[in-house]
Amino acid sequence: MNEYAESMLITAIKNQNLTAVFYWLNHRHPAYETRVRVDGRIKHQADELTPEQTELIERALKNAGLLLAESETPDES
Repeated sequence: MNEYAESMLITAIKNQNLTAVFYWLNHRHPAYETRVRVDGRIKHQADELTPEQTELIERALKNAGLLLAESETPDES
């Protein structure tokens, strides 16, 4: 089924369906992505974060489900 769906998408692109073109680019080409990628590699040494920056990052990670809230921290017993 996945191959059939991809075939239909490619056919739509060939037929100049702009919605299909946008979909393909948004999901298959890094320059057109609408999401943020988190890369663990350090590319340069950065200054320390301000407390406000740290709080914003922690809040964003919690909202994204990538960081547990303090009340959800597993016991280390």
